Amino acid sequence: MSHFIVTRGIIGSGSRIFGTDFSRFSKLEVQALVTANLERAVDKARMRQITGGHAADMTKLLQTLVAKGTLTQEGQGRWTRYRLPVIDHSLLSFCPETLTV
Repeated sequence: MSHFIVTRGIIGSGSRIFGTDFSRFSKLEVQALVTANLERAVDKARMRQITGGHAADMTKLLQTLVAKGTLTQEGQGRWTRYRLPVIDHSLLSFCPETLTV
């Protein structure tokens, strides 16, 4: 069973960064974006660790976010990492309240 933990502050920040499209992201897409933000990058292995998902599904998920312009890809093959596009990270606010998505 996988658990998705997202802070309310990140959801609000995501809406400010990605606009109204943020509300249309799937739970897995939100988890990938949150992980990329909190850890400064995300990769297929990390998403599998968090979600328990299949490697091919995680690759597809991350590539979809690249196609949407919400993540950038660095490297290739097993060394591929994904980061948020260059933004002012000071805009992101975190709060201690969490909710399970």
